[in-house]
Amino acid sequence: MLLVGDLPYTWKEADSSPVTNQIVISSQHLAPLRSTAFDKAAFASENFESRWSQKDALDCINGYKNAVELLSPLAGSSTSPRHFLATEVETLAQAGVTTSDLARRSATSVTRTFMILEKAGVPQLAPGLWQRDLAEPLLTI
Repeated sequence: MLLVGDLPYTWKEADSSPVTNQIVISSQHLAPLRSTAFDKAAFASENFESRWSQKDALDCINGYKNAVELLSPLAGSSTSPRHFLATEVETLAQAGVTTSDLARRSATSVTRTFMILEKAGVPQLAPGLWQRDLAEPLLTI
């Protein structure tokens, strides 16, 4: 989408920041991204990792690097650094959305977002990870 020009974006250059953190997309152009899903079947000849590091798992659910409690529903390895089954992480990412992600996407503070979800009785899958199908409609995303 980005490389072929289907999605307008700007580049916020930062020396040590990951490339994905330097891409800025206006909120008015986010609709195509929300309806996009990665299809592993389209890459059948590729070998995908079956286990992900804690950092990769947190990236997948849009969690901050220190927000390890978001991964609490997953078994994970007991070794350090911890690793998780990729399929379990993907399932959790599809089912849950973080408070900070909802706040960012709805231009609402994290505190207000939390209060809206709590008041509505939206279940948390983990501390700060809300049931996506019930949370997103409340915040007009």
